[in-house]
Amino acid sequence: MNIKNFYSVFLFFIIFSAQALEYRWLERLKSGTSFNYRNHTDRQLDWLMEQDSRRDNYVDSLAESVIELDIVSYWSTEKTLQELTAVNGKRIKLLITENALSHKVVFENSERDKIVIIDTQDEDKLRESSIDSPVGIYKIKLDPSKRYLLVAVTINFTTIVRDILIYDLENLDEEPHKLPKARFEDITWYGERNLYYVQSRGRFNQQIKYNLDSKTHEITPESRFMYQQIKGSKYVYRLKKEGGEVYILVRDYARSVLDKKHIANADRIFNGKMKIKSLGSNDEVFVFTTNKKNYPELVIVKYERESESKVSIGELVKIEVPENGSFQNVYVTKDYIFAQYLSGENQRYYIFNNKGEEVHNLLASKSALTSVVQRNNNEFEFKSEIHHEKVFTITTRDLGNWNPRGIDSAMYTDAEGVRYSVRFVNSISKDGTTVPTRIVHRSDQRPTGNSPLYISAYGGHGSVTRFLPKYKIGIHSFIKNGGVYATPAVRGGGEFGHEWYTQVFGSLVRYEDTEAAVKGLHGQSIGSPSTTAFEGWSNGGLLAGVMLTRNPELFKLVIPGNGLHDMERLQVLQNGFFWESEFGDHNSQESVEYIRSYSPFYNAQKQQEYPTVYVMVGETDVRVSPSHSYKLVAALQDNQTSGNPIILDRYETLGHWPASPKNVLQEGIISLKRKWRVISNETGLN
Repeated sequence: MNIKNFYSVFLFFIIFSAQALEYRWLERLKSGTSFNYRNHTDRQLDWLMEQDSRRDNYVDSLAESVIELDIVSYWSTEKTLQELTAVNGKRIKLLITENALSHKVVFENSERDKIVIIDTQDEDKLRESSIDSPVGIYKIKLDPSKRYLLVAVTINFTTIVRDILIYDLENLDEEPHKLPKARFEDITWYGERNLYYVQSRGRFNQQIKYNLDSKTHEITPESRFMYQQIKGSKYVYRLKKEGGEVYILVRDYARSVLDKKHIANADRIFNGKMKIKSLGSNDEVFVFTTNKKNYPELVIVKYERESESKVSIGELVKIEVPENGSFQNVYVTKDYIFAQYLSGENQRYYIFNNKGEEVHNLLASKSALTSVVQRNNNEFEFKSEIHHEKVFTITTRDLGNWNPRGIDSAMYTDAEGVRYSVRFVNSISKDGTTVPTRIVHRSDQRPTGNSPLYISAYGGHGSVTRFLPKYKIGIHSFIKNGGVYATPAVRGGGEFGHEWYTQVFGSLVRYEDTEAAVKGLHGQSIGSPSTTAFEGWSNGGLLAGVMLTRNPELFKLVIPGNGLHDMERLQVLQNGFFWESEFGDHNSQESVEYIRSYSPFYNAQKQQEYPTVYVMVGETDVRVSPSHSYKLVAALQDNQTSGNPIILDRYETLGHWPASPKNVLQEGIISLKRKWRVISNETGLN
């Protein structure tokens, strides 16, 4: 290398390092042992106010979309968000009121007798119950005996749960019991008057026993840092290593609930799914589903509780999982086990008796099965992109004449009588792997290269998020008005079982799959680069960030939501070591080069023509630091060479996931209206 080239490289290094350091002033780090972020500096606030002004000017310059009108119309009426059945068939409903102004929980003794248990607009009653207003309601559930109602109350209509309130349905005049800063998923009951819950304390959780009679909160002696807590469990467990690679599953407050003859290897838990279903106050059914190739089975464990510390374990029911897929949901009724199997576009329902014997093997519908309730008959509840939940009551005898086409005919015909088509488009990734993309559009419209195309993907943590559809008014309106909705099953997800996930370790296949899927759609004249919007949240936000820096020419609009973007600073911005296997570590130069090969923030510091970018972020997100979004926007704005806008849309009170009005009320409507105005205008739907 000659002197001239050396100084050029040296000068570039100095300029790049200074630029990288310059962006760090946009970072918001957590305070000490708290999950809360430090306050913005004055410089940060000035920059954020400038971004707010850019957003308002850009959004105001766009034409109002018909989707916005549909969103406002949809949320203008009172809706039932959740419905539970208590003792004697009495119903409890979580409602969102007209225009998404508040939440209510209503207890219906009869058609005429309705008691409002909690109303987030009734500040006087909230104050009487020692509940600080303003609050929202995240979710409700019943205890196993169905006597007590648990209500998760959120902070200021955010998605952050503040407390859990417990109401005695037999004595609603009593003040509710309060579990402060409790985790809604991690509550277990012992008898009718004792329970255990997990309380978030900064960067660690502690385990507490609560007695309904004495109203005392007692920290358990075994309570400790629980980084090994098993995701998805409604109980609190840790894994204890005993010799070699054998692990036993231990309940922190009841030693050896399950021993090593039942659960042998940690991989079965950590790399699979774990769900627990309750059949009553004393009998529980543990449901373990696993995607791990070496453990291809669904395990049902029944046990009876003899006392707080002693549990009798019954026989295990083991059910083999078909190859190249996994059971995504398991519904347990008194007489049957309903397992929802997914392998790409192949979905089936396996129905077993309580001995684990298969009694039915049914082709699944293209809509998503969301619950099975056994009353006099079996009630199946479904969702689709264009229809609310619909219940089909089917007797066990009728299962022999199962008709998925009939279900989909109902689920893919909306209230206005418009019919929709669901099909799969296959693309070939760089390494030859077939990647299926699920698309939905009006049956009376054939997609073309001019069709507005909205793509949403996740591709991470072995999760299946889009192949099991849910209703969202924005998506429904987009499709109804001529758009095409597409969801590719890229590696990193669990659509084909556990190995579909693990292939992303140390590779770029999830990004190559996504690129292939988008090109595959365009190659079949389903949208084009001038009509395509791509949106992703969380890990999907990372995917969106990679797409806009890796393949900007494929999109008209990219929306990264609460995404991971500065992968080199992941360890600093949050606990990145949890995700090292999936995203890479920083232990060598080779590892760092791998991370840089896809890191959106690193690659956004290269000048090129980017599409319109609309970055959305909730500033109370404690899972992914909002710093990732700030830094990506700043880098893109500095290096954009086209006239397309780079916009930051931030919400001070919102958390990690998209701002649905059902959780955050009016602010959710505002965010939806903005987003869909941008999508409609940029894709040409307007």
